[in-house]
Amino acid sequence: MIYGFLYVGMIFSIASLWLFLAVLPKPDFIEEPIEKFKNLLREFLGSKNE
Repeated sequence: MIYGFLYVGMIFSIASLWLFLAVLPKPDFIEEPIEKFKNLLREFLGSKNE
């Protein structure tokens, strides 16, 4: 019985984490470093910014 509750809790936590990271808009203090990192990777890999 306890394993069932732990399983449901694990599924709920993974789903809520996915919802937070993938669906909800990210605040600026998270979005700006991600954009800087993506631009750095683009320059390093040599792809063109169009």
